[in-house]
Amino acid sequence: MAKQYFMPNVANARLFDMEDNLIMVAKTLLDTTFDFTVQVTDVRAGKGNPLIYAHFHSPEGTVVLTDAQFNLQMLASTVGSTLTTGANVYTQEDVTLGTGGTGTVTGTPLAIQGTALYGWVTHDGVDAVERVTFTGSGFTSSVGSDDDVVCVYYFENNASAKQLSIYSDVVPDTLRLVLDGDLAEKSDSSAGIVGEVQIIVPKLQLDGNFSLAMTPDAVSTTPIKGRTISADNNVAGCSAQGILAEITRIIDDADWKDSITGLSILGGDITLAAAETKDIEVIAVLDDGTTKTVPIADLTYASSTVATATVVSGTVTAVATGTTYVSATVTTHTDMDASCLVTVS
Repeated sequence: MAKQYFMPNVANARLFDMEDNLIMVAKTLLDTTFDFTVQVTDVRAGKGNPLIYAHFHSPEGTVVLTDAQFNLQMLASTVGSTLTTGANVYTQEDVTLGTGGTGTVTGTPLAIQGTALYGWVTHDGVDAVERVTFTGSGFTSSVGSDDDVVCVYYFENNASAKQLSIYSDVVPDTLRLVLDGDLAEKSDSSAGIVGEVQIIVPKLQLDGNFSLAMTPDAVSTTPIKGRTISADNNVAGCSAQGILAEITRIIDDADWKDSITGLSILGGDITLAAAETKDIEVIAVLDDGTTKTVPIADLTYASSTVATATVVSGTVTAVATGTTYVSATVTTHTDMDASCLVTVS
């Protein structure tokens, strides 16, 4: 029975900026979805208006990642902002009042609007929240009594806090995304995780939207969504195309040569003049129908008549008039070989 492969789990995600700096790693994802769509325009004409051509266009990949954690970096990239360390925040602490309702907080209160320093004091058994004015870190409550324990809420700087600012002009980040998902195999002899499926999106344009749902019976998740942007695939020439994504199957400890079903020498038989040389290319046919050029280092070459032509590291050199067979054998799989006739004129 042929091997059967499955993707049984969510993937891990790594996101890089366009300078290849790793900016976040997500290993607690609830959802890793990669969707690919292409639009089609039908061309119909003639009697009965039959379909005579289908024009495919506007290919697009979309990515959805949902992290079970609160991931502030994900949100920052979504809105095209950066995290800063140190922020002015609202804080609260318990304070025991002294003589005349005086109290002191441990932090340094900051002005919220204007220059006035104020905060709010909540007293047990008192419905209204009292607004107090600070002098430095001290305040006086007009409601509290000696030894009352009150809750004081005020504005201060927290040097360790991480802050994301969302500005009115939002330009989401463009990132490189790598998804690593488990690959399971079922065959006659084994079953289990045998490798991974890796999805690389060279350019992922985030969409700038997110929602933080906070409910009493669940944990808020962090979403990230984006679309693929065509990227240069570093292939020159007239046939060069942009690339949206790459999906790769990786088998642990696999030797691709184990899947060779046939071998051939590209171009077949060769005719050379005396002293002429020619490099030969060996093509392997794999069990999934794909082909691969076999590296020179994986081959052993031979000539049946070295007086006519020799072959060293894939280069055939004509020696004298006549014919010979040149062969190439996969060194670690000697049952896989190919040969061609070399005629020297």
